[in-house]
Order: sequence, then C-alpha cells, then structure tokens
Amino acid sequence: MEWQPEGRYADDKREDIRASFGGFNVPVEIKKSMHPQLWTAISKQLVAKYTRDPGAEGCGVYVVLWFGVQQKVPMPSKGTRPRSACELRGMLREGLGDEERMKISIVVLDVEEPGAD
Repeated sequence: MEWQPEGRYADDKREDIRASFGGFNVPVEIKKSMHPQLWTAISKQLVAKYTRDPGAEGCGVYVVLWFGVQQKVPMPSKGTRPRSACELRGMLREGLGDEERMKISIVVLDVEEPGAD
C-alpha cells in the first residue's frame, strides 16, 4: 500500500490523498466540518473529478474532521445542522445514490475538544 499526498487524476485534478495498491488508486478528499463546501465536495470534487479516474473504478473516501457544534457547520440544503459526528455521517450518506453508497466511504473523525459542548 502506498500513500501519496495530492495524487493526480483525470484532467490534472488533485485530491488531498491517494492510496494506491497494485494499480488500484483510491482518492481521499478531506474537509473540516466548517468548510463552506462540506455538503457539495463529495459530489463536485470526489465523485465528479477523482473517482472517475480509471484507476479508481468509481471508489473513493470522503473524510470530514468534526470540530463540534460550537464551530459553524454550514447549513445543508435540506434540514438542520448536524449535532454530532455520527449525525453528520448519516446526512452525508443520505446524499449519495445507491451505487455511490457502494463505492464511496464516508468517515467523520470526531476531533472535538473534550468537554467543549
């Protein structure tokens, strides 16, 4: 297994990290929970630009660093702001189609300072 920062993909696009093994490349897009494109990066960056690379075969990982509700999480297009890392993950998964759910992994890492709520 090889990890590469900012791997290059189709149309000279670059994701945050690429994991490679035996010619199979998995793009990894990373965002903070307060990033303005939190809700759109999974489709507009990861899916649209990186997973379409032949070496990725439609697979990818979307990683979000959850800093807690005290940080301004952008409003989703529908519903309310998530109140936990787990809730955020569920909301992001709901935004994927059935085929994308099989090929895109969503990881929300809770990095909120203990006792910050």
